[in-house]
Amino acid sequence: MKRSIVAAASVASLATGAGLLAQGFSLRTGSWSFTMTMQGMSLEGLPPEVQAELKKPQTFTSCVTTEDLKNLNVGRPPDSDDEDCKTISSKVTATVADLTRECSGGNAGTETQHFEAATPQTLKGTIVKKTAAGTTTIAMNGKWVGPKCEE
Repeated sequence: MKRSIVAAASVASLATGAGLLAQGFSLRTGSWSFTMTMQGMSLEGLPPEVQAELKKPQTFTSCVTTEDLKNLNVGRPPDSDDEDCKTISSKVTATVADLTRECSGGNAGTETQHFEAATPQTLKGTIVKKTAAGTTTIAMNGKWVGPKCEE
């Protein structure tokens, strides 16, 4: 249950992707380690142990491919799904990416994302998702692990 709640939280906010366009944003492809911290997410009705777990930083690894960069799919947990979200605006340079996305379905709302890549091996970002249930803010840090992705 804990994993599904974390996955749902990730899908609702982060899974929209720390999306970055390959045309300008300089990130290495391969294996990445991401850590995210969520604030503002309603934990009402969840067991205390699940609430405590969700308040902790969550870490996961993800494979980033050239195709992921082209399709705005960087920084997603492996079990994420955001078919109901689409990018409506983006501004991307070699080191900064700002995106706005609209999502429909169960997590309908607007999401803004700001990412900075100080180097091709590091990524920092903030994702703010506004829905009818409230506002969730995610701080994210990514670190390139290596050129090969683990299955």
